[in-house]
Amino acid sequence: MKHIQKHTRLILLLLQMMVWMSISVHGQSPEKRYYDKPLRERPFDREKWEESTRDIDYSKDSQHQKDVVQDQNSNEALKAGILKFVIIVLAIVLVAVILKHLLGFSGSRGADISSKPPPIAGKMQLEQIEDYFDQVNIKQFIREAISENDYPLAIRLYYLQMLKQLHEKKFIRWKKQKTNLDYTRELNGRPFLERFKRITTIFERIWYGNQSVEKKAFHHIETQFQNLTKEIAADQQNTI
Repeated sequence: MKHIQKHTRLILLLLQMMVWMSISVHGQSPEKRYYDKPLRERPFDREKWEESTRDIDYSKDSQHQKDVVQDQNSNEALKAGILKFVIIVLAIVLVAVILKHLLGFSGSRGADISSKPPPIAGKMQLEQIEDYFDQVNIKQFIREAISENDYPLAIRLYYLQMLKQLHEKKFIRWKKQKTNLDYTRELNGRPFLERFKRITTIFERIWYGNQSVEKKAFHHIETQFQNLTKEIAADQQNTI
């Protein structure tokens, strides 16, 4: 929550800066500078003025001066418009980057696989292992679960390790929200499909059906996972 509030304050501050800079750009026009300039009184000698300007035609100079002023004003307005446009574009890009980071997007593979470094291995929970699916050594967690006689968790991790292998071989596209049925459909036509279906049924009965697992039964299931892993590794058919 603090993370979201921090980014929200940053976005609001950025919007305030945009408004302020936009006002500043408009406030620096030549007309503004002219009217803000203080006036100074000077003595005026009319006789000298009339004598000096008696034979001068001001009509051409006056028109030239107007053209020069108009050109200057146009240039200043163009520069101000370009500056304002650049500021707005940069602000939009910055807001987009912040929102992307805030919402947790991470590359072309989406938010299913995290780009952040995983936490310390021994402190990770199952959900974190799934979040850092392609970065963690799942086999290490399998060994830890077996050493603690947590055979259902070990089977869950074996199944996850198998999905990781299929994903790396590009036989499936792993996503956290997908179901095992989705993966079965993606593996249609693979020589190990029937073995995959059987091991999936065993996993679902134990993990979702809370079926107890004794040590002897676990080692039998473990052998099935290992055999299936070898079949997957040996499959050289085209990937999806």
